[in-house]
Amino acid sequence: MLAHMALSAVALRSLANHPGVAAELFAVPNRPLGTPDWIRLMRVRYFLPFKAMPESTRTLDAGVRGILWATRVTGLCFACAMLGFFISVFVEAGR
Repeated sequence: MLAHMALSAVALRSLANHPGVAAELFAVPNRPLGTPDWIRLMRVRYFLPFKAMPESTRTLDAGVRGILWATRVTGLCFACAMLGFFISVFVEAGR
């Protein structure tokens, strides 16, 4: 989780010259619950390996695309870890 948060912050800083791309890729999680605007994470739909990144990311530098790729991978790993945790809780409770 911390790696995803850190990589999201680095990716946002590297996309400072591309605000449209940043707005498309990142969002404020749980905005209705009062999350501050300075916390922005990659949208969950881009964690999925079969969901293509927007066309506008193809013109970015290779380093920025690498950071975005790493952000995607860490987000997917965190989502899978959370899902695995909850599944293991139900499996253990059922024993």
